[in-house]
Amino acid sequence: MTLNTDNYSKRTSIKAVIILEGESYNTGYQKIDPDEALRFIEGANQSLVVPGDQAKSDTFPFMNPYLLNTSSSRLEMQKIFYQQLLSIAPCYRLNTATGQYYEHLAMVKDILGTL
Repeated sequence: MTLNTDNYSKRTSIKAVIILEGESYNTGYQKIDPDEALRFIEGANQSLVVPGDQAKSDTFPFMNPYLLNTSSSRLEMQKIFYQQLLSIAPCYRLNTATGQYYEHLAMVKDILGTL
């Protein structure tokens, strides 16, 4: 089987970075600076649901519970990647713990409509 490389784009333009947050103390969305977004992504508490088990909250580096290599050099490379990503587009934090999906969709459309 061969892959047809004509059917995908090697680059894309990023208009905004929207971080979905599941905390009930914050409502709506807010624009945040890249440093705050990076701090959030680096050490965010995430709820992981394992089938047949209770949800447990833990801290996963870069919001990735499946990151196998957590050496300091690997984490530094991840940090550099996210610093570059977060510096090229405005960053927003959107709370999904409150409200319905259609309200969240309206907020995303509002964010993208202002760009």
